[in-house]
Amino acid sequence: MSQDPRIRKVTFKKIFPNRLEIQIEERRAFLQIYQPEQKLYYLMDEEGVLLPDPQKEPQADFLIFQDASLKAKPSRVGEKYPSQHLPKVIQNFETIQNDPLLEEENIREIQVDELGFWTFVTEDKIEFRVGNSFENLEKLENFKLLLHSEVRQTLNYLDLRFQDVIVKIKSNLNNTKQK
Repeated sequence: MSQDPRIRKVTFKKIFPNRLEIQIEERRAFLQIYQPEQKLYYLMDEEGVLLPDPQKEPQADFLIFQDASLKAKPSRVGEKYPSQHLPKVIQNFETIQNDPLLEEENIREIQVDELGFWTFVTEDKIEFRVGNSFENLEKLENFKLLLHSEVRQTLNYLDLRFQDVIVKIKSNLNNTKQK
């Protein structure tokens, strides 16, 4: 039973004279990992252990984490995901989920590039590039009006890593309007 990757902990307690109490603590899905080599999405618990039954499509209820800086082989079910950045995601997960602005933006994905820079991706595919500091997300507050305007549908990304934030508009807008 303890070999099952869905089981976090099994406790046995002998109750005299002739009873045995067994407590089973299951792993709970926390977020999902995309493993591009396999083209599969794995659910993961809060300790970073991959859970069984990967899917070809992402599950809507779970945030996606992708780490392009990962040099190790992909993990297998029941093993910890070897990303050095995962502890930071786990540590800041509640902050990300409970931040009113981020919640409003409906963050669906967290990506880490080869250099270790972080990008948050919204449901409508707008990227918030924050670099290696989650504090850069605070700059989003200054762009609330922009994010709530009609201009939103033209946004590709906001690069929050610099003092002067870079706003990139999608490049295929002219082609779309001409058709």
